[in-house]
Parts: sequence; C-alpha cells; structure tokens
Amino acid sequence: EILSGLVGSEMCIRDSYLTSGTTAGAPYASETLILLLEAPIVETVAPQLTFQNTATASLWYAAGVPTNGPYIQISDTATVQTETIQIQKTIAQGQFGDDATTTLLEVDGTPIHRATIGEILTYDIELTIPQGLAPSATLTDTLPDGLAFIAVNGAQGRILSIDAPITATQLTPGDTDANSPHITVSGNSITFDFGTVSRPVTPDTTPKTITLRLYTYVEDHPTNTRGTPITNTATMSWNGGSSTDSATFNVSRPNITLQKVLTPTTLGDLQGGSTLLVELTLRNDGDEIDTTDAHDLVIEDLIQSRYFDPTTLTELITPDTFSYSTEDTPDGTIVRYQATTAPRATELYFTFTCLLYTSDAADE
Repeated sequence: EILSGLVGSEMCIRDSYLTSGTTAGAPYASETLILLLEAPIVETVAPQLTFQNTATASLWYAAGVPTNGPYIQISDTATVQTETIQIQKTIAQGQFGDDATTTLLEVDGTPIHRATIGEILTYDIELTIPQGLAPSATLTDTLPDGLAFIAVNGAQGRILSIDAPITATQLTPGDTDANSPHITVSGNSITFDFGTVSRPVTPDTTPKTITLRLYTYVEDHPTNTRGTPITNTATMSWNGGSSTDSATFNVSRPNITLQKVLTPTTLGDLQGGSTLLVELTLRNDGDEIDTTDAHDLVIEDLIQSRYFDPTTLTELITPDTFSYSTEDTPDGTIVRYQATTAPRATELYFTFTCLLYTSDAADE
C-alpha cells in the first residue's frame, strides 16, 4: 500500500559479484557489498506516515550452495517517514478601530508583537502541502481567554489562496464562514474542513501552499493585564498525522494616572469668595512593550453648585489634542476634556478657574 516496484523480489548475487579484482564468487571476508534498490512511494500516500521496510539475506558460508539449505538468515529494517504538512501561523495585521496597525518591536533581536484592548488582530496561517493525499484534513484554531472572533468584511475566517496543483474536495479560495458550510465558528473555535487535500506527484518540488486568514479582537478580559503574553495555536490534522504552530503577542495597555490640585489665587488662604485654580495632570507612563497610547479619553470634573459659582468657570490651558466643554446638571457643572489619543510617555496639563461661594456651604 506504500511502496511499489521491487518489494518482494529476490536475486542471487553469487555469480555476478567480482572479488579480488578477477575472481567471480560471493563476497570474501572483510569485503562490503552494497545493493541499491529503488522502490517508489505510491502517489496516494498520506503525509507524516511512518512505515518500515525489512530486507532479509539467506547465507551459506561453504563453497557451493545446497539446494534446500539450511541457510543462515540475517535481516535489517529501515524506518521512513513521509514529508509532513508544514504549518506557519503569523500575526498579519491589526488595527485600533479602523486604520491603525499592530506595533512590532524588536527587543534584543527578538520581534515582539503588541496589541491593546479592542484591537483587531489578523492571523494568517500558511500550510505547505507535500505530494500525496491527506484525507479527512481539518484545521482548528481555538482562541485563548482574552481573544474573540470578529467579522471583518462579513467573515471571521476565510481561504485566501490554494496554489495549483493542490486541491481540496470541500474548500476553494474565497470560501468563508459566511458562505461555506465547511468553515464553522463555535464559541471561541473555528474549523476549516477541507475534506481530502491532494497534491499530484510531479517533478516540480517547489513549495505549494494553502493560506487562511482569521480575524480576532482583544477583549477587555481579566487575563489581559499589561505585559501578559497571549499565545494562539492552530492545529492542522488529517488521517495519519497533525501539525501545530502558534503566534504570541504581548498585551499592551495604557497606564493612566490623573492628579488634581486646587490652589486659591485671590484673598490669600482658601475662603469664601476665593478664586480657585484647578490643575489636572494626566500621565501615561510605561515602557514601550507593556504600555500603549490611550484612546477615546474623557476627563470629567463636576464643579458642585453648592460650593462654586459655575458662571465664573474660565478655561485656561487645554492641550492641543483635547477639546474643552461644559455641561450643566442638577448638581453643578461638568467640565469635560475629550481626545482621541493620549500618546505613551506623555504628561498633559489642564487648568481652569472658578469662584468659591461666600455662603455658609463654602465653610465646608
């Protein structure tokens, strides 16, 4: 079922072997006889198949060969494994919202992917297919805690390409979980059911591949603390073998701190009728592996009408990337600063003033 050609054949080497240069006969002492037998592997063999082939020699040490033995038999077995399906999983691209890309750093010569909460991670999986048949071939990817599948352009997983002459009986390029019953997503697992994957035997031995793409996003999950490595593994399996590969990224989160200081600017010590300077300091500190930019920031400070006169609010300093606004509520006025991004390793200052009432409440 595996080898074709000379398997099971017999031959006599006594009369065809020349020893000592001129004398015909069997090998003499201290001589080595090497026989080379070519037995092609059948074209339907599966990848990663291990098989054994045994050779047996019947020997007679005296001159002449008896018709019916007895012979001395020696044998040896060689073990061979057919080439496997190779799998390579990589982080292809990522984005904050719609257009930002995953940051790839190099630390001491090692590439490190970073991703933050809400970021979309795109994984590419490349399968290098050897010649032969792989029946019941499936690829399964089960996401770890902290990752979830997300549809991008209507698909959570898709077949990008299948190089000719590779064929799969159940999947073709362009198939997705949205249009093919053979790509299924269940919870945090996705399965590509290829059916039988085949690559015909030809003289062309250049690598031929199947490429898949998966879309995931980083959840706001308790496991996704700053600096935590998250590893995602894919497994290609078929009748007779399997291959796995993984890709890892580091969770990168903002490290935001906010400090508020109130300072009277008139009348000396704090008292009713004083004008207060409100200073806010926003920091996003941390190293470039664990800490990332903060996005969609909102800072709110309620100026309570019981203590302060909201009509005296005066904006002083607002960073260029932030907007300043106010909103009246039953309890007072909210001072609000908003920005799309606060870069890592920044310190930002916000200041405004307001008047402290002279009422009895101000004594509190």
